[in-house]
Amino acid sequence: MVARVEGDVERQRRFVANASHELRTPLAVSGALIEVAQADPDPHVAALLTGRTSPRTRSCTTCPNTGGQGSRPRR
Repeated sequence: MVARVEGDVERQRRFVANASHELRTPLAVSGALIEVAQADPDPHVAALLTGRTSPRTRSCTTCPNTGGQGSRPRR
Protein backbone atom coordinates (compact mmCIF):
# COMPACT_ATOMS: atom_id res chain seq x y z
CA MET A 1 0.00 0.00 0.00
CA VAL A 2 2.78 2.45 0.93
CA ALA A 3 4.68 1.61 -2.26
CA ARG A 4 1.58 2.34 -4.32
CA VAL A 5 1.10 5.74 -2.65
CA GLU A 6 4.80 6.55 -3.10
CA GLY A 7 4.49 5.66 -6.81
CA ASP A 8 1.44 7.90 -7.15
CA VAL A 9 3.26 10.77 -5.45
CA GLU A 10 6.27 10.31 -7.76
CA ARG A 11 4.05 10.29 -10.87
CA GLN A 12 2.32 13.45 -9.68
CA ARG A 13 5.69 15.12 -9.02
CA ARG A 14 6.88 14.26 -12.55
CA PHE A 15 3.62 15.51 -14.05
CA VAL A 16 3.90 18.87 -12.26
CA ALA A 17 7.56 19.23 -13.27
CA ASN A 18 6.73 18.47 -16.92
CA ALA A 19 3.72 20.80 -16.98
CA SER A 20 5.77 23.57 -15.42
CA HIS A 21 8.50 23.16 -18.03
CA GLU A 22 5.98 23.10 -20.88
CA LEU A 23 4.53 26.41 -19.69
CA ARG A 24 7.86 28.14 -18.93
CA THR A 25 9.42 27.52 -22.34
CA PRO A 26 6.91 29.44 -24.52
CA LEU A 27 6.59 32.12 -21.86
CA ALA A 28 10.36 32.66 -21.90
CA VAL A 29 10.32 32.96 -25.70
CA SER A 30 7.42 35.42 -25.55
CA GLY A 31 9.21 37.47 -22.90
CA ALA A 32 12.35 37.65 -25.03
CA LEU A 33 10.34 38.74 -28.10
CA ILE A 34 8.65 41.48 -26.08
CA GLU A 35 11.98 42.72 -24.68
CA VAL A 36 13.51 42.90 -28.17
CA ALA A 37 10.40 44.66 -29.52
CA GLN A 38 10.52 47.24 -26.72
CA ALA A 39 14.21 47.92 -27.35
CA ASP A 40 13.83 48.38 -31.13
CA PRO A 41 12.78 51.88 -32.24
CA ASP A 42 11.34 50.59 -35.55
CA PRO A 43 7.56 50.22 -35.10
CA HIS A 44 7.41 47.59 -37.85
CA VAL A 45 9.86 45.36 -35.98
CA ALA A 46 7.92 45.85 -32.76
CA ALA A 47 4.64 44.94 -34.51
CA LEU A 48 6.21 41.83 -36.06
CA LEU A 49 7.70 40.60 -32.80
CA THR A 50 4.67 41.30 -30.63
CA GLY A 51 2.47 39.62 -33.24
CA ARG A 52 4.46 36.45 -32.65
CA THR A 53 3.68 36.50 -28.95
CA SER A 54 -0.10 36.17 -29.36
CA PRO A 55 -0.10 32.54 -30.61
CA ARG A 56 2.42 31.58 -27.92
CA THR A 57 0.28 33.16 -25.23
CA ARG A 58 -2.84 31.42 -26.52
CA SER A 59 -1.04 28.07 -26.49
CA CYS A 60 -0.09 28.61 -22.84
CA THR A 61 -3.65 29.39 -21.81
CA THR A 62 -5.55 26.81 -23.87
CA CYS A 63 -4.96 23.82 -21.60
CA PRO A 64 -5.50 25.61 -18.27
CA ASN A 65 -8.65 27.31 -19.58
CA THR A 66 -10.18 24.02 -20.70
CA GLY A 67 -9.24 22.18 -17.55
CA GLY A 68 -7.02 19.95 -19.65
CA GLN A 69 -9.93 18.62 -21.69
CA GLY A 70 -9.05 17.85 -25.24
CA SER A 71 -5.38 17.55 -24.50
CA ARG A 72 -3.47 14.31 -24.49
CA PRO A 73 -0.70 13.43 -22.07
CA ARG A 74 2.74 13.10 -23.61
CA ARG A 75 4.58 9.83 -23.31
